[in-house]
Amino acid sequence: MLIKSGHTVSSDESEGSEELTSRYRVEEEKRDGLTMAYALRWQPYYKNWVFTTLAGLNLRHQGQQPPVPTAVCVHGVRVQSSSPGFVGTDPLAISNITGTRSPATNVARSNLESGTQVDEMFTKIYSIYAAHISSEIRNMTSIRGASISTAASEGRYLFSPLQGPFPTEQCPDAADLLDAQLKTVPCLTLDDGDTRKLVSLVDLETMGGFWTTEGSAYRSAEDLMRRIRTGVSIAKLANFIGTEDLTPKESIVGGYAENTIVREVVLGSFEVDQIEILKAKRQVNLHWRNKGNVPLWSGLVPQNIQADQRVGQLIQQFGSQGRLTFPRYRALVLQNSDELAISGFDEEVGVKGSARTYIFKRNLLHQILQRSVISLDQGEIDPANYAFLLIAVNRLLSNDWMTLEEDRLRTAEVLRQVMSQHLNQEITFSDELRALIATSSIRIFDPMWGERSLLAGVNPAGVD
Repeated sequence: MLIKSGHTVSSDESEGSEELTSRYRVEEEKRDGLTMAYALRWQPYYKNWVFTTLAGLNLRHQGQQPPVPTAVCVHGVRVQSSSPGFVGTDPLAISNITGTRSPATNVARSNLESGTQVDEMFTKIYSIYAAHISSEIRNMTSIRGASISTAASEGRYLFSPLQGPFPTEQCPDAADLLDAQLKTVPCLTLDDGDTRKLVSLVDLETMGGFWTTEGSAYRSAEDLMRRIRTGVSIAKLANFIGTEDLTPKESIVGGYAENTIVREVVLGSFEVDQIEILKAKRQVNLHWRNKGNVPLWSGLVPQNIQADQRVGQLIQQFGSQGRLTFPRYRALVLQNSDELAISGFDEEVGVKGSARTYIFKRNLLHQILQRSVISLDQGEIDPANYAFLLIAVNRLLSNDWMTLEEDRLRTAEVLRQVMSQHLNQEITFSDELRALIATSSIRIFDPMWGERSLLAGVNPAGVD
C-alpha cells in the first residue's frame, strides 16, 4: 500500500476512480533464491504499467521527507538503501536474496562485496525488469488494442527509469549486465516482406544484417503505422495504395534511435556497412552488420576521460549561438575503412542519420577531424583548442549556418577571441580550418531537411 497526496492507493482499486488520476500496484517475482518486489504505475492514456519512481509518487509525509521505500537485502538484512541494481532510489523496488549463491557483505553488513555472486544477483534483478517490459509490450498488442509500432515505442519508453547510475564499486559490469537483459526485450519493429513483427536486439544479432531507413516520407508512413492496428509492413501498405516502396527490399528495423538506452546498445553491437543515398526521395537507407574486430567507423570522443569531460564542458559553455546548439560530437563518426559500400552521393562529404552523422573519407573535413582527435589523444593539442575546432565544424554543418564566406570566417574568429579571453589561453585558428570554413563545397546530406529552405527558398550552406 502506498500513500499519494494523502490518498491510500491499493492495487485492486478500480480503474474508473474519479478521486485518483493514476493507479499503483506492487509485483513480486522470484529468481533462484532472489525475491524482488517493484512498484508500478498505471498510465491510462498509454495503457501500460510503468516502473514507479520516487518523484512520480509525489509522496507527502507530514511535511517531512518520506522514508525511502527501496532496499537490497541479504538473508533478510537490509544491506543497502538504494534500488536493486542501481545507486539511487529509482525504480522503487526491494530485493532479498537467500541461499548459497548470496553475495558476501562487509563485516558491518552495510554493503556488498564485489564478485561473481554480486554479478549473478544483478543479472537476476535486471532480468526481472526486462521481463516486465516484454510482458507489457505483449499485453499492449494482444489485450489493450495497441498497434505493433505503438507497443514497441511504449516498450522503449518503459526503459527510461533504468538508466542508472550504477553501483560500479560493487559491480563494475552492471551497465553491461543490464544491457544484456534489455537486448532480450522485443522493443523494435521488423518489416520482413509483407509482414511487420516485434523483434529484440538478440533477434537482430542472429539475422546477420538489417536495414534502417531515414527520410520524411518513411517517417510519415511510420507515423501512420502507429495509429492503425495491422500486421502488414510499410512495403505492403505502399503497394496497397499504389505507390512505390519506401524501403529497401530486405528486412527493415524501426525505432532503434528513439530511446537512449536502445540506441546505445544498438550502436555498441552493430555498425553501418552500406549507405544508399536516394536524393530524389530525400531518403537514406543504412545497412547494419554485427560489429567486427576492426571498426568501420571511428568516433571523436577523446580516449582520456578527463579530456573528454573537459571538452564536453567547453562545448556546453561556448557552443551555443542563437538557435545553434553545441555540437553532438559523440554522434559524429569518421569512415575508418574502405570495406563500406556507399552509393548515390556526389559532392557530399557525409550523411546525417537519426543516431549519427557519418563523415566519408578523402575530404578536408575528414582529414582535419581525424588528425585533431589523434593529436588530442597524443597530447599535441589541448581540450580547449579541440573544443574550438568541434564548435566551428558544427556551425559549418548546421542547417542555419551563414552562406557568405566572410560571415562564416568572422563568426569563427569571434568565437576564437571569446574563448581565448575567458580561458586566458591562446586558441589557434589554423590555416587549414580557415580553408575548410571558407569553402562552399562542404555538404552533408540530411534526408529530413525539406526540398526547399524555409528562408526565402535558399538552400542553407552545408546541407543538400
